Amino acid sequence: MRERDLEGSETELAVDPGLMELAGPRMHITPVDGMPLLRLSEPRFSGASTIVRYVADRAVAALLILLVGPLFLVLAAAVKLGDGGPVFFRQERVGTHGRTSGC
Repeated sequence: MRERDLEGSETELAVDPGLMELAGPRMHITPVDGMPLLRLSEPRFSGASTIVRYVADRAVAALLILLVGPLFLVLAAAVKLGDGGPVFFRQERVGTHGRTSGC
């Protein structure tokens, strides 16, 4: 069914953009060249919500580092013991005027 098929009937057409749970108060309908378009504005954090967001971001990052850090150390040791090669990839690069550098 097309929206034209609804013309002249008592039926209303409603569209769910699927963003309400994410962007409820940030969603606006604004005209662009006479055509209404759905726009999302930038999130604005102020006051306590800014501080809570900042602290929560840092706390989650620190927790992930503490949880995943030992795993990375074990993997690095396994690579070093396994083949004796470097843990991080190293490659000779040729730069300007043919000069080489190990990156």
